[in-house]
Amino acid sequence: LALGAGLGPGLTSCLFFGWRLVGSPSGPALIWIEGALGIALLAVLVWPSRTPKPPDPVSPPADEPARLSWLRWVLWLPFLTALACSARAFYACSVIAPHGAWDAWAIWNQHARFLFLGGDGWRLMFDAALGWSHPDYPLLLPASVARAWTEIGTANQEAPAALAALFAYGTIAL
Repeated sequence: LALGAGLGPGLTSCLFFGWRLVGSPSGPALIWIEGALGIALLAVLVWPSRTPKPPDPVSPPADEPARLSWLRWVLWLPFLTALACSARAFYACSVIAPHGAWDAWAIWNQHARFLFLGGDGWRLMFDAALGWSHPDYPLLLPASVARAWTEIGTANQEAPAALAALFAYGTIAL
């Protein structure tokens, strides 16, 4: 699940960028296409293998000493405290700067807006006049944000913030 926080947006942003190259699907069409591909991928992953598997050796479970069990529970307290503080700080930063810091609105969200608006205009983000906005940066974040905006039908601040939270807490989960 933790790897899915990066793998999911990575795959769907590639799909979204591919669709921008060949056309501009509407939000509902994109959702149906992603859903069908997701179901197909899930079917491939859970389809039973035809090769017989060797039996797993059965080993008795190792008993954990009581001290380690107590220590594990004691270490959860600082972890959960740090996680709660992190969530509060993330929320506060999102409220104070809803468009993000300079690099968020000048680079990532600007590129996302070009992709979201679609048509032939999205290619203008690679114009030499916008060289200061790093058009050579990867399109994982902008395409993920533009995909979310396309699916909901409007550009808002919640989509980039949700993606940032997914990456931040996916990293913690990993």
